[in-house]
Amino acid sequence: PRRAQKGDNAITTRYAAAVQALEGPIKAAHDEARGKRDALIKTMQELLPSAQGRDVIDKVKKIQSQWQSVAKTMPLPRRDENALWTTFKTATDAIFTARDAARTAAEAEINEKLKARNAIIDVVSALAAASSSQDIKRGLQEAESQWRAAPEAPRALAAKIDTRYRAAREAASRRVGELARHGHAHGLAGQLLFARLGEETVGDQVA
Repeated sequence: PRRAQKGDNAITTRYAAAVQALEGPIKAAHDEARGKRDALIKTMQELLPSAQGRDVIDKVKKIQSQWQSVAKTMPLPRRDENALWTTFKTATDAIFTARDAARTAAEAEINEKLKARNAIIDVVSALAAASSSQDIKRGLQEAESQWRAAPEAPRALAAKIDTRYRAAREAASRRVGELARHGHAHGLAGQLLFARLGEETVGDQVA
C-alpha cells in the first residue's frame, strides 16, 4: 500500500508539474495581453485633456487600431476581454463626448454673437420705412454705437454680416434723402399755391 501511495503521489506530482508547465506560459501570455490593453487604455485616457486638439481624432484611430491588433494576436478569456474593452470604450467615448460638448458651446456662443448683430440690422432696416428724418438719423447713430460695442462676429461670417449692416444703413440714408426731397417739393408746392392765392387776391381787388 505504501508503494502504491508513493506511486500515486509521484503521478500527482508529475501531473501538477505538467499542468504548471502548460499553464505557466498561458498565464504569462495573458498577463502580457492585459498589460498591453491596460497601456492602451491609459494612453486613451491621457488624450481627454486635449480632446479639442486638431490631431486627437487621428490619435484615437491609431490607438483603436492598436487595440484591434492586440485583440487578434493576444486573445484573452471572454470575461477579461469584455471588461477591458468596456473600460477602453468608455475612455474613447469620453473624448468624443468632450468634443461634442465643446462644439455645442462654441456654436451657442456664435449664435449669441450673431443674434446681437442681427437685431441691430433689423432695427436699421426698419428705419428705411420711417417718416421722420430726425428719427432715422438718431436711429443710425444709436445703431452704430451698438454695432461697435457688440461682440465680434466669427471671422468666417464677419464680412457677410457687415455687408448686410452697411446695406441697411445705406437704405436708411437714402430714405433721409427721399424725405428731404419730398419736403423740398412740398415746400415749393406750398409757395406756388401761396403765390397763386396772392395773385387771385390782387385780381379781386383790382376788379
